[in-house]
Amino acid sequence: MNAYKFFGLSTPEETIARLKEILDCPYLWASSVTSFNDPFEFKVAFEFPKKAEEARTRYFTDNPMSSEADFQQWFKGLSLGNQWYIAQSIRESLIQSYAVCCLTKNFNNHLLWSHYANNHQGVCIEFDINGTQDIADFVYGSPVSYSKKKPRFKYSRDSITDFLNLTVFHKSKSWSYEEEFRIVFNSSGKKVLKQNSIKRVYIGCRASSELKKFAAESQGKNGVVFFLMCEMPFDYELTPNIIEKNVAIMSSFF
Repeated sequence: MNAYKFFGLSTPEETIARLKEILDCPYLWASSVTSFNDPFEFKVAFEFPKKAEEARTRYFTDNPMSSEADFQQWFKGLSLGNQWYIAQSIRESLIQSYAVCCLTKNFNNHLLWSHYANNHQGVCIEFDINGTQDIADFVYGSPVSYSKKKPRFKYSRDSITDFLNLTVFHKSKSWSYEEEFRIVFNSSGKKVLKQNSIKRVYIGCRASSELKKFAAESQGKNGVVFFLMCEMPFDYELTPNIIEKNVAIMSSFF
């Protein structure tokens, strides 16, 4: 499948340099969980068991060397404070174990262009992400689900894999405009893709003349097609137009 990544740096020169780097050797970037800006990221609502029978199996799965007496003491002390500690311990383990690459399924969202492409001055790259599963530390990828309430993790029944799914692939409904697709890896940093992984590059409607020139000169290289996003005069709409060398396109009216 294809997915999209927006970016735009402080200057045209920096944006062109980054774009050239990615075109020369396609890669995605997986970020540490601790670097995300939403305080609700990777959090769930824990549901702890009220009866010992519901908790016993899970306890001994997590603590195989413990005794029945250990379990009884643990369950007796399963206060709100202990519940908070267990929840934080599980979440900390997740944070230390995984890194996430965030993409979107929509290249033509005005808010994404504004928020992630330097106010429409940057670019959006279309990647074929089918090859990510061949990367050594790939875990898996999935679309993000959005809701008003946090997903619920049932401590006595759900697995750590369930916890990963609930935390990584669920977000507040307020973020639903992003139509996000996430890929999980076991480490942060560059994730190098196959050379033909980039299909299209979209240039923002407010892109600099330098960036437009670079796109025109790069048109068709390695099979990559460049488009310029253009503001429509009578609608709240952006339309992609293929970039041609020595052909000027009015992309933004002021």
